[in-house]
Amino acid sequence: RSWDAKGNLRFDNLTTLSIKYRTHLGEMTWSNYSQRPDLQIRSGILLWMEGYNALPGMSTNLERIAASSSAFNGGLSHVRKAREICALKANCNPKLWFNNTEYYLPKSRTPDPRYGGQSMYSINVKHPRDIIFNRMDKYKRFWN
Repeated sequence: RSWDAKGNLRFDNLTTLSIKYRTHLGEMTWSNYSQRPDLQIRSGILLWMEGYNALPGMSTNLERIAASSSAFNGGLSHVRKAREICALKANCNPKLWFNNTEYYLPKSRTPDPRYGGQSMYSINVKHPRDIIFNRMDKYKRFWN
């Protein structure tokens, strides 16, 4: 859940997902989510797949995985906007995430003390690199 400065609810992904994917997540509520790792995993996979399916046209599957990882972490709308901006820039290819689209994420670049002084932009750019280059290898045995 996220609230605006006035205390109004901006969005509630958990409730939205439980309604959208009623068959898989119908039991999911804020009161049981922390005790249900099965629902946590299912919701994470479904949210990530939404981003993946919404981002066709990347040059390779790895670039698409990176863009969808960023969408999972910081919102699909931000990745779409970054691709639009990149397409308008000289020497930027919106079909590439790394060293291209990632530079144009419309996220705050102001250091945030709540996150160890990292900005929302830096957190969101680091996420795909961490997933792909640091964590993915341990799952290779499950590929194919």
